[in-house]
Amino acid sequence: MPDRLKPGQRTRAALVIISVFTFKFMLLTPQVYFYNKSSPAPLPWGLVWTKLALGTYTWALLTPLILLASRRWYVERRNLSRNLVIHFLLSFAFASAQTFLYHLCLTLIEPAGWDAAMKETPRLDAAWSFVFNGTVAYVSIVAVHQAVLHFRLSREKELRLQQSQLQLLKAQLRPHFLFNTLNTIASLIYSDQAEAERTVVNLSDMLRYNLYEMDSQETTLRGELEFASKYVQIMEARHEGRFRFVMRVDPRTLGARVPVMTLQPLVENSLLHAVLPGDAGGTVEVSAWRDGRTLCIQVSDDGVGGACGRGGAAGGVGIGLANMRARLKYLYGPDYRLELLSRDGGGTTASVRLPFREDHEDAPGARERVMSYRHA
Repeated sequence: MPDRLKPGQRTRAALVIISVFTFKFMLLTPQVYFYNKSSPAPLPWGLVWTKLALGTYTWALLTPLILLASRRWYVERRNLSRNLVIHFLLSFAFASAQTFLYHLCLTLIEPAGWDAAMKETPRLDAAWSFVFNGTVAYVSIVAVHQAVLHFRLSREKELRLQQSQLQLLKAQLRPHFLFNTLNTIASLIYSDQAEAERTVVNLSDMLRYNLYEMDSQETTLRGELEFASKYVQIMEARHEGRFRFVMRVDPRTLGARVPVMTLQPLVENSLLHAVLPGDAGGTVEVSAWRDGRTLCIQVSDDGVGGACGRGGAAGGVGIGLANMRARLKYLYGPDYRLELLSRDGGGTTASVRLPFREDHEDAPGARERVMSYRHA
């Protein structure tokens, strides 16, 4: 069952209850007016509006208790019969309570008017009418509340499933990279101990980043750029002199929110499928800029490999890109684009477009510089 309401939510719920019953009061006003006006023995107008207000707002007063009962005896398949019986009995209890409260308040406000109004109808019939109408009112309130609870529960289950799927997709992102890096470190220990130490530090930073962002789906573009840079430095240790890496990023986009593990799979795709397979190597360039309310990110290369694969723009290569596409769909629905296109003259371009949302907690000092990272 969904969690109980927090204090702020309770205030909003109270305002909703008052608004709903005020709307009901206004909706019944014309009907009561014309009924009393055409009655052979019309009641004083003050008594008419008092009765309508009491009949409406006594139910508003009882509604929080009804909602508590509805939550306590939540109706679902495993307890359907029992809780329906409980609510049936409670409907009579609340209807009787509202009838008593209504009569008590009306007697205190206008005892003579109430006695005059009751002369035409036997008290037992009037009481039964109140209880029957009250039962219908209770059932209506509980039915609406149960529908809301079922919707909230369904939504929470969907969100939990979505979060689990996203975490699974994140956990599947190229685990063999770790083993390849460890093999690189093992070989560098004997040939270049300083480079082995730098690689260990970079790998440690990447693992720390992954642990820090483990429960998050989004981070800043700045964090993704730093993570991709660490990855590139590790790849440089494995493939020294085989490629160049360039970053050209608008500093105004550094605080933009992006999904965790967005850039690294794109850079990895360009290196492994386009640049490194060629004898001459190549260049991988990361660009980012803002286009209105859209964040644009591109990873381009001039390699000779097949980074687009057989799927072209609509496809996507490897588990990294497939998972990224699934994650973007979960996080942004139709408000994203991921394209992987072959460039004229050779090479590929991976393009990602996301809604621009800025992280206001991101450090502003780093925006004062334009990032330009180059490695020959």
